[in-house]
Amino acid sequence: MRKRIKVRRPIALKLVSIILGFLFIALAGMTVSLVFLLGSDTRATSEDNNFNLNHRIAFNAAEFAKKTAKPDWKAFAKEMQSLLSNTDATVFIIDENATSLVRIGSPISISLVAPFIRTELASDDASRQQRVGHYLCAFEKLNTTNTNNAAKAIVTVLPESNIDALVRNLVQQILYISVAVLLLSAFFIIIFSQGISHSLKRLVFVANRIEEGDYKQKLKVHRKDEIGDLQSSFIGMETGLENFEKFTNKMVVKMARKGFLTRSGTTKNAAVLFAFIKDFETRWENSDAEEVVSFVNSFLQCIVPCISATEGVVDKFLTQGGVIVMAVWGTLIDTSPRDNAYNAVHASLLMRDAVEQFNKQNNKDVQIGCAVNCGELVAGQIGGEDRLEYTVIGDTVNLAARLQGPNDLFKTDLLITENIYTLLQGTALCREMPAIKVKGKSEALRSWTVLRLKERRPSLLRKALSISRLQNES
Repeated sequence: MRKRIKVRRPIALKLVSIILGFLFIALAGMTVSLVFLLGSDTRATSEDNNFNLNHRIAFNAAEFAKKTAKPDWKAFAKEMQSLLSNTDATVFIIDENATSLVRIGSPISISLVAPFIRTELASDDASRQQRVGHYLCAFEKLNTTNTNNAAKAIVTVLPESNIDALVRNLVQQILYISVAVLLLSAFFIIIFSQGISHSLKRLVFVANRIEEGDYKQKLKVHRKDEIGDLQSSFIGMETGLENFEKFTNKMVVKMARKGFLTRSGTTKNAAVLFAFIKDFETRWENSDAEEVVSFVNSFLQCIVPCISATEGVVDKFLTQGGVIVMAVWGTLIDTSPRDNAYNAVHASLLMRDAVEQFNKQNNKDVQIGCAVNCGELVAGQIGGEDRLEYTVIGDTVNLAARLQGPNDLFKTDLLITENIYTLLQGTALCREMPAIKVKGKSEALRSWTVLRLKERRPSLLRKALSISRLQNES
């Protein structure tokens, strides 16, 4: 027997999700890093440009101021303070001894960069920019045409901590955004994988239900990808199997699906029922085919549920000389011979009541004849590789088939053999009919008609009518 499909998260799906996740995270990380590295470089360049711009502004202003015979450096400092208010840079106007004539900006001591200033004053270079300790310094000599002006150079100093703070801020921002991208990626990966996993789990559940013979799952297509195509295929398969099962017995399909049926056949002790419509050919000889088929279908819809309600199995429908229903009890479900006999007779009596209601509802006068026998028979699959049929054969079946005809002779609707009568003693009210000769038997055959069961179960008739109504609605 094939093992039931288990609902588990597919390994391939997990691998795909992990790979996609790492690829997405790597791509997102590379993109974020590239953007912020470019941003860092841009901002650092901007800071450097801003530093140089401040130095150039101060230099130009100092050049203009020193052209006067006696510049007012305090007024100059006050004016420059407003221009350099948006920066942490400090500007010094110095004399030839590296002494500060005026300081503009943040309170940085000139002594921190004095060695650098003295070196540049002594050099031939007009300007220089370099790092001095923890400071970025820009030095530029002023024109010395005015000998009355002591200003010799302008120095702009920017703390290196400004640049470090900028880098730290950028690193923190990159870290925060990377974490956010990582969490967002994980969220979307989970949503994506859960969406696929949920659809696959639903398909596995439907497959298990179909395996059990339940074709009413109403699976819907919610996706427009390969899984959606798979869902559509499942719907087609479900519909096809549901329609196919109508051509055979559901219980037979279930047993075959589980591997319980064999080609060799199995000896069973079972009950067999044959039910036929009396005078069928005479009643419908002048009717067209469509009318006949419509009547037969509606009539079978009336009596077949009586078999299902008593745990019987419809073996086949026969049309030789009329319409005959063949049913068995005890082949697919292991029950006692007494239960098989009781259920078969009970189904016949349910048919009697169902036909009476059918005639009232359709203004008909249809009569049936039933014959029931029980005993050993062979049940199994018969046919070739391309066509198989589960059925029963044996003398028990043949005797039940030959007992149909005497119903017309005795004006009865149900005859049972001695085997059935023996098993039903004490549970059924029967009347023995005259012994008759049947084909294949040397001795006369004893038979009984069943008037009623002493322990009749009305609920089964309601069950049979309910089954019939549901099948009509579907």
